[in-house]
Amino acid sequence: MTMPGTRRRRELVAVARRQLTDRHPATLLFAAYVAITLPLITLHIGRYHWFFRDEWAFLAGRDLGSGSDIFEPHNEHWDTVGVVAFRVLYGLFGLRTYVPYQAVAVLFHLLLVVALYLLMRRSEVRPTIAAVAAGAFVLFGPGSQNIVSGFQVAFTGAVAFALVQMLLLDHDGRWGRRDGWGIASGAIALMCSGIAIPMLIGVGAFALTRRGWRVAAAHTAPLGAMYVTWYAIYAPSTSAAVFGRPSLDALWSWIWNGEVGAFVALSATPQLAIPLAAVTMCGVLLVLADRAADIPRQALLAPVVLLLVGALNLGLIAQGRWWTGADASRLNRYVYITAALALPLVAVGLEACARRWHPLIAAVILLLVAIPGNASNFTEKPSDEAYHEKQERLVRSIPAHPAAADVPADHDPFGAAVSPHLTMGFILEAHADG
Repeated sequence: MTMPGTRRRRELVAVARRQLTDRHPATLLFAAYVAITLPLITLHIGRYHWFFRDEWAFLAGRDLGSGSDIFEPHNEHWDTVGVVAFRVLYGLFGLRTYVPYQAVAVLFHLLLVVALYLLMRRSEVRPTIAAVAAGAFVLFGPGSQNIVSGFQVAFTGAVAFALVQMLLLDHDGRWGRRDGWGIASGAIALMCSGIAIPMLIGVGAFALTRRGWRVAAAHTAPLGAMYVTWYAIYAPSTSAAVFGRPSLDALWSWIWNGEVGAFVALSATPQLAIPLAAVTMCGVLLVLADRAADIPRQALLAPVVLLLVGALNLGLIAQGRWWTGADASRLNRYVYITAALALPLVAVGLEACARRWHPLIAAVILLLVAIPGNASNFTEKPSDEAYHEKQERLVRSIPAHPAAADVPADHDPFGAAVSPHLTMGFILEAHADG
């Protein structure tokens, strides 16, 4: 005789398997689109990119043989995942090609995209709308820095693995193996960058509402203790110590500008941002008023939590960056995170409107228009193709200089123009190693 708990677990596994193996044409098209993205970016769209600024800190300034180098903060972030990835790839490929470093960043980005798609499907969004919404983020030009730059595994990894943790804990019943894998995924997110902190708060809020305080504590307390221990040992410094904390007006301005910038980016043009936000809000109200057929209010839980996490993340960034002005909240790397966390709620809003007023499924066109618009803006300004070509030429020319061997190994030939970590010793050693 099959026990009720066992039967329920089998049903949950079957639901998850159906989501992953959905044969709907829109899902298959989305899967194909995701599959071609890795070679499309590394071999075509992002081929201009080369090693850039902070990446030299991982390559020339860290050593896998030193525990301190692996765990020390970089710009106040816990970046162990980035350090390990760069040092392993350097051992395999050196500086001969940037493609492997970029490929890891693209894979993290695609993991985030797939996680968004699955969250949308679990929030009662039909395959067509989920595929269009998540597909709009595959070639997200306004956030291209987080896609083409290998260093940005710090940002994409923190969000992607936290979303995976949220997906793994999203089930009924008792504690299981999925929860253990979820905590492991959260630990990886924590070792990517500080963005994992607001994501962990979001995961805890979702778990608390979805499965109760015991599960929420189990998914967050060990990770919180892990981060507090790291913080106590390495005590990362922040720019807030120099410039102080923002006023309430400056804080609100940062958050508001960042959220508006995310909707502008998702719609590709400011003119379409207002209709997109209006349709999203309309759909949310329909779900809350029980006017959207077959969409329970619980479907809003994860999307609303993620939207609030996006606002919280902007508020935390503002603590150390507010002095640069509110427009800085729309920097390429920040827009990417804010837009990703807003996208599931946009998808639920479109779905609710489509179910209540079927012709409004045409609202998906708002995102379809954004796909070519954002893909055509796929460049990391101001570090464009000419900039990266110049940097590569400069670095590669050093070993050929007749006086290169006479320069002290700790001398920095470029200064802040490239990276203070890029020393003569490292350049000559890399050249000698081929």
